[in-house]
Parts: sequence; C-alpha cells; structure tokens
Amino acid sequence: MSEPLNLFGIIRMPQIVRDVEQAPQGIWRLFAISKGGYSNEKYNIYVLLDDTTIYMKPSQPYYCGKFEQLFGFSIQCRDYDSEKIIMVKDHMYYKQFIDYFDDHLHVNNS
Repeated sequence: MSEPLNLFGIIRMPQIVRDVEQAPQGIWRLFAISKGGYSNEKYNIYVLLDDTTIYMKPSQPYYCGKFEQLFGFSIQCRDYDSEKIIMVKDHMYYKQFIDYFDDHLHVNNS
C-alpha cells in the first residue's frame, strides 16, 4: 500500500456524511484521516475531490467504532466493503484537500 499524501498534515474526520451509490469519475488519493479529539489514531482512507464535494472509501478495515460509524459498518467491520462510498456533507471540508488535488480540479469527465 502506498503512503498517504498528507504524512505531516492533519485532516480530521468529517462530522456529516451520507452514502452514495457511485462517485463521479476521478482519481482516488490516499489520505491519513485523524480520529480527532485527544487521539493520535489515523485511518488511511481514499479520497476523491469533485469540484467542492469530497467522496471517501476505505483502504482497509479498522476495528474501531469511529471508523465503523463513519462508513456505516457493523461492529468488528463484519460487513466491510472496500467499495463503499460516502459523500462528506460538512461545509468547507473540501478546502483541506485542494492543494493535493489542484492539478485535477475542474476536469470535465464527460
């Protein structure tokens, strides 16, 4: 597995997400997303930026309630799906990723 793009930058977990059936076309990039609070725990998660919308999908299962809640997996990730896609609904959350995706923003995928 490759290294996350933000090895030294902290990106916190989003607060509001919803499931989506299919994300738009684009490049998924690996990021270390911090659990937040007083924890140093991080999860490697694939992120796709489409204009101002962030999509996420897991890179591997993490047996932790915060991760399971983020993706809607059951306890111990029993129903883990590597293709599960969520969309972040947090206002302005995408701004943390702009520099990493700058070369791919506003690309017409049609």
